[in-house]
Order: sequence, then C-alpha cells, then structure tokens
Amino acid sequence: MTVRRSLLAAIEGAQREREGLQTRLDVYYAQATNLIDNSGEFGTRSEEDEGAIEDAERNAAAARLRIGQISEHMEQLKTVLATLDATAPQA
Repeated sequence: MTVRRSLLAAIEGAQREREGLQTRLDVYYAQATNLIDNSGEFGTRSEEDEGAIEDAERNAAAARLRIGQISEHMEQLKTVLATLDATAPQA
C-alpha cells in the first residue's frame, strides 16, 4: 500500500468513526431529552431517573470530545496528504 493510499484509508476510517459517534451522540441527547420530559421536575425526579439523565449527558460529552479529536486528526491527515500531493513527482 502506498503512503497516499494509507493516508486516504486513515481519513476514510476516521470519517466513519466520526459519523458513528455522531449517531450515538444524537441518541444520547434523545435519551436525556426523553427522560427529562417524562420524569418530572428537577428536584422531584427519582434517583434512578436522575442517574440515567446524568449518564446520557456524560456519554454525550465524551462523544462530543472524541468527535472533536477525530475532526482535528482528519485535518492533520488531509494536510499531510496535500503536502504529499504537492511534492510528489508528476507522472
């Protein structure tokens, strides 16, 4: 596998991971929203409902952080690819 193909494969893999995380992030937000809407007012919710909301929010925060890391990594890979393409001998 050439360096260029390796870079393209890494970018493609990161894109798939980011899309999967975005789907999970949407699910976490939907879970938290559903629980908030159906579990009463703050302060009157059961410990179980409050814990489930906190879990969904924590999972969403972790997914958001990882999506940002992946996006940054993809930009770095694209920069390396652009540099490679700009300096590669033309056939």
